[in-house]
Amino acid sequence: MFKRSQAPRGAFTLIEMLVVIGVIALLSAILFPVLAKVREDGRKTVCNSNMKQLGMAFAQYTQDNGGRYPFAGQLQLWANGAHWVTGGEGGTPKNYNGTSEFGLADPSTFATIAGHEAYPTKGALFQYAKSTDIYVCPSAKDSNLKKLSYSMNCAIAGIATNRIRDVAEIIVLVDEGDTVNDGYMWATNNALSTDGLFKGHNGGGNLLFADGHAKFYSFNEMPIDKETPGLTIKSKTTRGEVRFRDLAFGPKGSNVIPALQTDPDPKKWTNSCSEPVS
Repeated sequence: MFKRSQAPRGAFTLIEMLVVIGVIALLSAILFPVLAKVREDGRKTVCNSNMKQLGMAFAQYTQDNGGRYPFAGQLQLWANGAHWVTGGEGGTPKNYNGTSEFGLADPSTFATIAGHEAYPTKGALFQYAKSTDIYVCPSAKDSNLKKLSYSMNCAIAGIATNRIRDVAEIIVLVDEGDTVNDGYMWATNNALSTDGLFKGHNGGGNLLFADGHAKFYSFNEMPIDKETPGLTIKSKTTRGEVRFRDLAFGPKGSNVIPALQTDPDPKKWTNSCSEPVS
């Protein structure tokens, strides 16, 4: 019998290979950004959940402490255990002067300082939070080194909860992310205030409010940073708007804590956002 010979199967031509490569490149260009956005949306959801859990911890803390919030984690004062979070070096909480020495990062460059880290377990809130994981945004750079991504509104440090009239409008925590250098959101119109809202969740970050809800805001709608629009948001007291301050809190819309004053003259006191009250 004669076997019918089969012609050898031809290989891909150069043009066919270039077409296939082009199609793959096109699909990659379309799909990779979509997949990256979806992945980041997942991280944003985790961050939002973290803040809600911290909100519940704040609520439990206030119930057990005369209806008052803890102090706000200011790097110059946070080592005494009365702040919601603390930080330092070598496992020991430490205060920093804020001029020649800083907390978790340099406030001008946001570069992480080696060996400096937050200690959530040594802060006033941890017995209610119970997990260090919820102090960290999964998208923040160097969060594994800093151990902290969120900062607390300075205007409500140590304040009684019954002085917060508009609980759905007053910010408690800011998803600060890469710029966080301590646990304190310096909500002031001082031009040195570099604290801001994270942009890493597809252009925005989360905020936690006094009623316990957390919400995502794009940076375009909530441009909290050191620029003029951001400083305006940090210092406004207008009711009916999302804000840090309220005139019910005290002079300039921020709480005044008598126990922290170093001068006996009340006219020379400062509020919880480090501003003179008069």
